[in-house]
Amino acid sequence: MTETVGPAEMRVLIYARAARSGDGLARQVQALRAYATDQGWGVAGNVAEVEPWGPSPAALDALRAAPVVLVQDLSRLGRDIEAALSAYEALAAAGVRVLLAGGGRATVNPTLDAMNRALTAVMVEHARQQHSMRVGHGLARRREARA
Repeated sequence: MTETVGPAEMRVLIYARAARSGDGLARQVQALRAYATDQGWGVAGNVAEVEPWGPSPAALDALRAAPVVLVQDLSRLGRDIEAALSAYEALAAAGVRVLLAGGGRATVNPTLDAMNRALTAVMVEHARQQHSMRVGHGLARRREARA
């Protein structure tokens, strides 16, 4: 049986990561705070960093100390699917529950959490490949226009 974690029972640590500096990081934190508030969860704090490939060692240490971490989606934990899942597994091994604001559900059923993680990984990889293909096509058109 799956039980949803009750609002009064949960405080989350927000993790936001952007590859480049700019407003994106602040918007991510703001959106995650709003999401947590909408869910009725408390916010214990946030770790926000500009890091191109995934969480820095210092950020991972901070996240490992939290019982529950809220991220926008799995891609915030790593630039590619392997890095994201590696960070996710490191947190899970430390007993940290990682919640995904972009559709992840908070459950106390480890089988459903694992299945959600696997399905999310497939979707993140598909989105990454689509993005890479669009960028590649755009660069090719730009080169053709210059020639």
